[in-house]
Amino acid sequence: MAIEDISKITKLVGDKWTLQIILSVSQGNNRYCKIEHDLNINPRTLAVRLSRLVDLGIIEKIVDMDEPRKIAY
Repeated sequence: MAIEDISKITKLVGDKWTLQIILSVSQGNNRYCKIEHDLNINPRTLAVRLSRLVDLGIIEKIVDMDEPRKIAY
């Protein structure tokens, strides 16, 4: 792993909410609404943090295309 990658991860983990989101997902709260409820987090903040975690490959976003469409992490 490159120094730049470690720096990015350290900066991300230092963000408020990031560790709590990772912990919530690891405990089985894999749906957006469950994470939001579990942490009582602002929806916009949650969306931004989840997007960053997905982009960095720390968590995986799974889209179920059945109706209604469901997204899990």
